[in-house]
Order: sequence, then structure tokens, then C-alpha cells
Amino acid sequence: MKVIYKSIVCKICGSENVICFGHYNGIQRWRCKDCLHKFVDNNALPGMRIPTEQIATALGAYFEGRSISSIPEIMYQICGNFVTKSSIDKWVCKFSELAINEANKTRVEVGDIWIADENAVKIRGKNYWVIDIIDLKTRFLLTAKLSYGRATNDIRYALEAAGVKARKTPNQILTNGRKNYLDGIELAYGADVKNIWDISTENRVDSTRFVEQWSNIRRTRNAILRRLKKSDRAQLVINGWLVHYNYFNMQEILNGRTPSRVARSDFKFRNWLDLICRSKPEVEIEGLNKLPGSLNNALVQIQTL
Repeated sequence: MKVIYKSIVCKICGSENVICFGHYNGIQRWRCKDCLHKFVDNNALPGMRIPTEQIATALGAYFEGRSISSIPEIMYQICGNFVTKSSIDKWVCKFSELAINEANKTRVEVGDIWIADENAVKIRGKNYWVIDIIDLKTRFLLTAKLSYGRATNDIRYALEAAGVKARKTPNQILTNGRKNYLDGIELAYGADVKNIWDISTENRVDSTRFVEQWSNIRRTRNAILRRLKKSDRAQLVINGWLVHYNYFNMQEILNGRTPSRVARSDFKFRNWLDLICRSKPEVEIEGLNKLPGSLNNALVQIQTL
């Protein structure tokens, strides 16, 4: 017989100075003597009952194009837990904001040729446009802006946002031939940036092939946007999907790497699970003494040899 001791730490402050605090629905509860919080050792974030692995599974399924209506069934089949659609919707908003804030802190190294693309999408019965600026070399999506149209200023704002993210201006921008791009590029970057009109006429295998692939990629995003019940969340979902595409979605064309890895990004999270697990709030407690827990504060598991 082999006895394995697993030390229990407070999920709020990380202290090992915890004690048993009864049971609820057959589940052991704990109380931290340093921060005085009560918690359950279920691998969930403070104030949440669903383990982080299952939340990450739901987020990955959502940004891969699964509808919120179908995700609860997927969760039940994979994890054995039932979650509501409203819970998934809250997770998407909460962790999209977190991911966006973390992604905004990162730096990327992109090339000098960018692709500007726009596509129409209908959200809650209204027509919108999403303007994308993508680096051709790394496939990194620099920005994705939702707008009511595709006028010169709409294109200008998207290009300016891309320049801020890249911390540079490109040498060339490949477009679909719309004249608004010429003025938008000049307003955003000046007259030195070359606009390649209608990339379909360019003898560039890499650009034409990527445009075809990008059409399939953005189709997933458009399906997510069409299912939205609130149009005011559209830009948040777009930005959340942008993080998923750039930082978590490994692509075959990039030899199994993410666009952020090719662009040498310093983003410190590998996937949604990593992001969620490292998002626990930091609690500062005066005089906190993190000494190893005693034997009475350990969870004893008996493993039969």
C-alpha cells in the first residue's frame, strides 16, 4: 500500500494554511485561515463551479464555429456536466475581454506586404462589413474592424489600427480593386505605400492561395456573428475570435504553428486553458505566512499497489 499526500492550497491567495470546512452535496469544502475564504478543490476559478478545462473546451468549440445551442450537448458528452447557454455566453464575453487585453500587450514581427480584405455579414437583420488587414508573410491578422460600410474612413481606421499593432507601415498593400483603398491608404500611411490593385491579376502564388484559404477561415467567424442575439457584442466577439485565430489556432499551411508564433509574438499563453488558469485574481494579505500545511490539512488518497 502506498500513501500519497496532496497538499491543498487556497484558490484565492495560494496559502497552504487551510482547514476542512464540512461538506456540501457530498463535496469537501475548505477554509483558508489567512484570507478567510471558503472554497471547493474542484479546479474551478473562484466563484465558479465549472472546472477550467471544461470552460476552455467550450470557448474553443465556440470560436471554431459551434453554436451556443450545440455546445451544452458537447460538454455533456465529453465532460459529463450540463452547462446552460447563458453560462457559455458569459464565458465568451468575460474571457474574450481578458484575452484581448493580454493580446494588446504583445509585440509582433510582421512582413512588409499586407492584404486588405472586407466581407459583408448580417447581424440581427442588419448589414455590416468586417474589414481585415492580414500580414501575408506570417498570416497574422493585424486588425478586424466592424463597420456599417466600407467607405474611405472605414478603411483608413482599419489600416491605422493595423499600423499600431505592427508598429510599422507596410511597403505594399494588396486589395480587391476598390478605389476607396487608394485614398484610405494615403490617409493612413501617406503616398509612399504602394497599393496593388486587384490581387487576382497579380502573378503571386502565395497571395492568391492565401486569399482562397482566408475565405474559408472567415466563413467560420461569419457564422458566429450571424448567430449573435445582441449586435453590440459583435466587435467583442470579432476581437475574441481574432485572438483565437492568431494565438491558439495552429495552421497546416504554417507547418502546425500559429500565426503569432511565426510572427515571434511574446504572448505568454498557449491556449484558452492556459489563459483561464493564469487569470486567477491576485489577493494581497498583510502578514500572509505561506508555511507548508500540516498533515491534517492534506488530502490523503490511498492507492493500492
